[in-house]
Amino acid sequence: MITWWSLSLFISLGSCVFLNLNKKHKLEGLRARAWSTMIAYIILSPALFLVPFPKDPAFYLCAFLGGTLMSFVGEIYFNLSAKYGGPVVSLARPLSIIFAFFVWAFIEPFETLEMLSRPIVLIGVLASFTLAIWGQVRMVKDNVNVKQALKFLTAAAFLGGLTAPVVKYGMSFTWELSHIFLWSFFFHLAGSTMCFCRHAFKRNSQPLYTREFMKFGLTLGPYHASFGPMFAFALFLAPNPAFVGLISMLSTVWLMLYYAARKDEAHIRPRSVTMLLSAAVILIVSTKSL
Repeated sequence: MITWWSLSLFISLGSCVFLNLNKKHKLEGLRARAWSTMIAYIILSPALFLVPFPKDPAFYLCAFLGGTLMSFVGEIYFNLSAKYGGPVVSLARPLSIIFAFFVWAFIEPFETLEMLSRPIVLIGVLASFTLAIWGQVRMVKDNVNVKQALKFLTAAAFLGGLTAPVVKYGMSFTWELSHIFLWSFFFHLAGSTMCFCRHAFKRNSQPLYTREFMKFGLTLGPYHASFGPMFAFALFLAPNPAFVGLISMLSTVWLMLYYAARKDEAHIRPRSVTMLLSAAVILIVSTKSL
């Protein structure tokens, strides 16, 4: 049986690629996002002929809105990843999950109140959020780059926190599993189009196409095409979209362990790792009955 938390755990592993790939290439984020999402929607384009189209316009409106928001988030993530690396980028997630939780509570207030009326769920959610946020902050608290990146991290957090509820709401207009591929196609189409348009409006001399950007797009595009549908389906199944973001925060743990294995610069904090892992376990166990 597929669950939101099992998908989220898998997404957290894949997020290590997304968060850290541009550290090596150091490409400008807007064009990097444009080409990688373009390759993604090309890969997903067969869904246009194989999947029945939802009839409610809200499905498409949310897909395009979500893709547009993520074009800004992806640009910020790529730029910060190129400059500071993945662990700093992942610091946007604590604020993002808080914002996503309250945005969804505003969209579905009665569903949220009913969920939190169960003592075990309420205690579990509060404990897991506290441990996850505290652990994430402790993980990189001595990183000198955090203050420099704070403005961009805050922007990415709010935009990302708004994107998750938009995706979950849009997926509520589906009726079969295959719609996640159609959703992801329109999501990436919107994101890529927005990135290309924003680059054109800049009127700068930087070329839209280079061999490096195309190679990067061909490398990361399949990742977007694979994890985009998983992300949409995880949000659809989760009681609150913030829960998916909390489990995905484990990507920081995997990144730190990866750096340590390579003997790269990484300050592993056992207590922080324990907090993040405990937060994930507590959230999964306390919301199992939902």
